[in-house]
Amino acid sequence: MDAPFLPDSVLSFIVTYKGTAHPLFFPSTATLADLREALASKSDINLPPPYQKLVIKGKSHYEDSTPLTTLPTSKIMLVGSTPTDINIVQKQTSIAQARAARFSQKPSSSSSRPSQPMKTLSSLSTESYTFQTFTSLPQFPDHQKALALLHKLASDTGIKTIMQNHKWSVGALIELHPAERTILGYNQNKGQTIALRIRTDDLDGFRHYDSIRKVLLHELSHMVFSEHDEKFHALNRQLNRE
Repeated sequence: MDAPFLPDSVLSFIVTYKGTAHPLFFPSTATLADLREALASKSDINLPPPYQKLVIKGKSHYEDSTPLTTLPTSKIMLVGSTPTDINIVQKQTSIAQARAARFSQKPSSSSSRPSQPMKTLSSLSTESYTFQTFTSLPQFPDHQKALALLHKLASDTGIKTIMQNHKWSVGALIELHPAERTILGYNQNKGQTIALRIRTDDLDGFRHYDSIRKVLLHELSHMVFSEHDEKFHALNRQLNRE
């Protein structure tokens, strides 16, 4: 099929969102705000302008008043989550944190349930020094793959050894949306929650496993040190050697 004829006064753009390309057409006087409104009005996107992150040649810091004629390319990537998706993630994160808090408050003394077999100290250590809950972003069709990746990180032989050697327990290991923050991860309250950005910026797949694991080691270093000082970096180097 031949491409449609467009007069010189009409601007054409291709906006990619979650792997789908959306062609859009605007008059030469249109601005980035007009493009945002057009995206928000599409039923298969339905993403309000405040929740949109437009990536144009690797950059996303453009004012809404920017004329479309001044953009360096007609190919744009849209990243973002709907308010409903964000509420779901926040709710699941709160649930995971609550579970983690309940786990940390469990008494260390043995409970009065004789039906359960007595566990050895080594088995108790193996169960305690790990990640207690896992949460991936439910708005993605492959959220089960993301969840499996989080479990893979937790069961990584090197990570397991580090957790047990340092006697660390993390309440929740969760997925961080690329559009939510520019960071690759964070450690909240020294192990209450560790969040990792496991997806690529274009949301087409997952970041390399080794790079995600390095970020996890970085966040595990925050189990001891909050600031990025020399002590923190020394521990981070030690964990990478381990």
